[in-house]
Amino acid sequence: MDRFVDVAVNLPVEGSFSYSVPAHLEKEAAAGKRVLVPFGRRTVTGYILSFVKEPGVETVKPILDVLDDVPVVDSKRLKFLRWLSSYYFAPIGEVLALTHPSSVNIKSYRHFYLTDSGRGVLEVEKTSAVAGEVLRASEKGVTLAALLRRFKGKSVYSTVESLKGKGFLRE
Repeated sequence: MDRFVDVAVNLPVEGSFSYSVPAHLEKEAAAGKRVLVPFGRRTVTGYILSFVKEPGVETVKPILDVLDDVPVVDSKRLKFLRWLSSYYFAPIGEVLALTHPSSVNIKSYRHFYLTDSGRGVLEVEKTSAVAGEVLRASEKGVTLAALLRRFKGKSVYSTVESLKGKGFLRE
């Protein structure tokens, strides 16, 4: 039998999200504990708000890991922080994240690296201007966020996906 939890993620998004609790993590999962959860293409830190019988959506991803031995937020404080979140119209995940140092939160980033075939293409210059710049920026590894900042207004997403599809970049 699957158990489900509502998780608030440490991102500027409203509400909580439903995740399943895998059997091997059932004993560790508890309200107030931090967990690692997949969120889009990233893995982020979340906080278990409560257990639920039915998820709010059809497809539910499992939590990846429980980060704490004991809850970082007790039930009384969690109730207060929920009120604080609603009073100030702030996402509950961000409010929870502010209760302890930010260095304890885990986030993942998309990193891209130039492959050997990408290096060969770079030397021959058979790419468009943006693709060539993305390849050059990826020589020592680069995050997607850095590419987006560097190439504002240009088609970074489609260029990166195209270069990955051709085997010039690895993620």
